[in-house]
Amino acid sequence: MASLRPLFAFFLFTCLSSPSTSQNVTLSLYYETLCPYCADFIVNHLVKHGPNECFLNAIEACAITTYPDVASTSVKVNLSVYYETLCTSCANFIVKNLMSIFNNGLIDIISLRMVPWGNAHINRVDNSMNGLDECELNTIQACAINVWHDVNKYYALIYCIEFLAIEGRHRNWQTCFDSLGLRAKSVLDCYNNGTGSKLEVEHGYETAHLDPPHAFVPWVVVNYQPLGNDYKNFTTYICNAYKGIVIPSVCKLPAAKISSIKEASPVRPVCCRGEAKNLTSLRPIKRKSRKAFQKEVSEGFRG
Repeated sequence: MASLRPLFAFFLFTCLSSPSTSQNVTLSLYYETLCPYCADFIVNHLVKHGPNECFLNAIEACAITTYPDVASTSVKVNLSVYYETLCTSCANFIVKNLMSIFNNGLIDIISLRMVPWGNAHINRVDNSMNGLDECELNTIQACAINVWHDVNKYYALIYCIEFLAIEGRHRNWQTCFDSLGLRAKSVLDCYNNGTGSKLEVEHGYETAHLDPPHAFVPWVVVNYQPLGNDYKNFTTYICNAYKGIVIPSVCKLPAAKISSIKEASPVRPVCCRGEAKNLTSLRPIKRKSRKAFQKEVSEGFRG
């Protein structure tokens, strides 16, 4: 027996208007965009290559260009970056490598998560690899990410701060608000009212429970796969992981040319755990409950 086609994938209604008022016929089409029978009907029967088809082609082209997320929302690639604000290698990565996603179209196909905690840990003096300045900047960036949901907005601030960090001028970080035309109040309120500390608790817990654990920063993860020492080639991993329809031009390049690396860094490529002089040696991380971790971090912030 021949297989039956799903004839009711779409419904077509024609409503005849009264002959006394008009000779026009109203045609209504209810369809699904990815139903093959709907597509066959529209392409091979409804449209006969006339002006209307040209018009519809133009509309669809505009939709794809203007709303790339329509095709890619459900298949976006997750890109997570675990870092600390005053790690030179992290700053170089953010400024010289990761910034490329905003210029080559990758930002349209990824879900970017920036997690400023890195190698920070808990003690009674400070929590961060590079002292109190880094604790402050980790929290400021966590607040910016939290209060500004626009990735272009908060990444601009992160970029500016990391650029200053590379030049040794990180204490001028507040000038970034003015230079970028951003309002500082909501970010500073987040920092001053304790929200930022709570955000860092969450970042610390998440970082401490990475599986496998992070060995250094920046620690880059694509679709939950850590890239390890190959983190600067994140573009290749993103392109390979993306299964959407609208392909960024950078992903169409030969594999040898798809690279996120602009230049070799003159500094060490990563910031390893326990390197800072002001740290005591790190004990192996023990798995803790979120509540216990939050208590320890909160005491560290107060101490």
